[in-house]
Amino acid sequence: MGVQVLEFRCSGDSASVKELVKNTKTPNSLESIPSDSVNLKFIDESLLRFASAWGRPYGFIQEQSGAIIQNLFPIKRNEAEQISSSSLATLEMHTETAFHPWRPQHIVLLCIRGDDNAGTTYATLEDILLNLDRETIEVLHEPLFTTTLDKSFQNPDQSDAVVATPILFNNASSMTYDRVLMKPKTDYAGTALKELSKAIEESKQVFKLSAGQVAIIENWKVVHGRTPFVPRYDGTDRWLKRVMVRNSMPPARDVQNVGDDGTYMVTMSF
Repeated sequence: MGVQVLEFRCSGDSASVKELVKNTKTPNSLESIPSDSVNLKFIDESLLRFASAWGRPYGFIQEQSGAIIQNLFPIKRNEAEQISSSSLATLEMHTETAFHPWRPQHIVLLCIRGDDNAGTTYATLEDILLNLDRETIEVLHEPLFTTTLDKSFQNPDQSDAVVATPILFNNASSMTYDRVLMKPKTDYAGTALKELSKAIEESKQVFKLSAGQVAIIENWKVVHGRTPFVPRYDGTDRWLKRVMVRNSMPPARDVQNVGDDGTYMVTMSF
């Protein structure tokens, strides 16, 4: 599949997402998201049902306090950071939570409010492999790379950590990658990492989401990023809702059930 972009309609309602949020401003902090908005709750419930078609929705205790539906919008203090609440910086190519053993299989992104300058960049594993030689592909299967944790995971209860990992798995049928955080452990691993980065650039494509569109990204087979854009902080900025899903659950020791709808939270620490 790679990437799909579809039109989204809330369950059992004829109103569009754009109509449902026309009187709701884009927040400027997680604390300012309206908790009493009937329309936002309706959108969230519909999004969870939609995302469940691709797996079980879940969150991470370290990120947005375990939220199953994560809200992504520009936050001023994060403008230049390599996290989803940045804006002025190019968000470099990566797979979601590349450092985590329980990273999502699919990411579902619903656009509440778009920005014409904010493009989602992506490259599929199938296309990337066409630009790599056999020797590089073999090196990328070895655990010769390290990554640290996303900044959005680092909080008073979770400090940074160094995680060793291969980049390619299972005969190059899946991958994990982060251009900013990944480092090679040897010289020949460094050469392979540079070749991979070059192949990703040669395979890169872009799409732009507008209000009411939803993108489904196959996280094990697609790297993605975002072009920079200039936020206004006036309630009209880009706003996405993100749901991560897996078909298989982590061990019971690493999870906490959240609700009767089958959602859960990964509680594993590093």
